Amino acid sequence: MNFKTWKEQKKVKDQDLVFLNSVKEELHQELFAKVSEQMASLKPSFTEGIAFLEAASELILMGHTEQLFENSTDFPAWQQSLKRLRYPQTTVRDEEQKKKFETLPWPAGSKVKFERRGDKSGVELKVFISGAPDVTKILAALERVQQELK
Repeated sequence: MNFKTWKEQKKVKDQDLVFLNSVKEELHQELFAKVSEQMASLKPSFTEGIAFLEAASELILMGHTEQLFENSTDFPAWQQSLKRLRYPQTTVRDEEQKKKFETLPWPAGSKVKFERRGDKSGVELKVFISGAPDVTKILAALERVQQELK
């Protein structure tokens, strides 16, 4: 699938790509065309594609070239690669925080998922409670987590 076809299928309007107004130099436009064609071949959703293209255009304007194409055969991996290029310090900080959170004594049977929401990162904790004893055990485990975080 090429970029033009992807835009038609996803009903992308010019106003969705307003960030392209900044990509003015011919070299930048050529690089963006190459990125957009490769992206379209991986068939992302409308939302994923627009966010990806915006990040790619920022990186192009920052002077990145060949690094843009690392992991470019798998869309999720490519997204992460661009994210690391665009936000190197935040990515390192998130990875360190994720390792720290993974070692905490979470309640038995709970599911912990590290994630970033906007400008904050943390964990989503999912627990199953079937009665008052479960609540007591979970609260005790969470108090241990709280002590570790201090």
